[in-house]
Amino acid sequence: MEKISLSLCGLLMTLAPHLYAENMDGSNSPASCCYDLSTDAAFQKGGWEVGIDSGVMFSPFIFNVQKRTVHYTTSGIQVGYMLDNPDNTGWLRGNFEVVNEVFGDGVFEGRGSYVVGDTIWIRYNFVPAGWKLKPYVQMGGGVEWTDIDRRILGQDFNFNLNLAGGVRYMITPRCSLNLEYRYQHFSDAGMSKVNLGVNAQGVVLGISWLF
Repeated sequence: MEKISLSLCGLLMTLAPHLYAENMDGSNSPASCCYDLSTDAAFQKGGWEVGIDSGVMFSPFIFNVQKRTVHYTTSGIQVGYMLDNPDNTGWLRGNFEVVNEVFGDGVFEGRGSYVVGDTIWIRYNFVPAGWKLKPYVQMGGGVEWTDIDRRILGQDFNFNLNLAGGVRYMITPRCSLNLEYRYQHFSDAGMSKVNLGVNAQGVVLGISWLF
């Protein structure tokens, strides 16, 4: 799983220089992943987003009763749907998006080897008019299965809660590179006798296509 995550990171860095295919006159070549010249068009109600991401998470998070190390890579595939059109004015201008992410993690330090699961995110995209940099904040929850240290998590089935903030760089109006800071919590909500939980933080890099 760790090798897969590192490979995805390498793929993202390799693809990035080739995705910007706009001509000097503002028109798009066939190699471009954009469909019009407005960076706002990708954030209209009913629009879709497909992305991949990869990163590294470190636990414990600052001060934590866990007191045992669980560091892991994470890789995911995301599908998002724009719930409304950008509104407001100024830097608060933006829209809401619901995102489903299927992910797989590989433990590289600590007991255990894997985490696989699914998370539903609610994301707010900041969409300042004409900006290529578009920040976002999001929160989400879901389920996963893992063999992480049974002194921390008492069973295979667990829940996840997440908070994240990041920024997109619009390579083209329909393609973005994404960088985010993510906090993640795993626990079984008291379903087992041992439930110290995992509290991790890390940086995730991704790329998205918007339709």
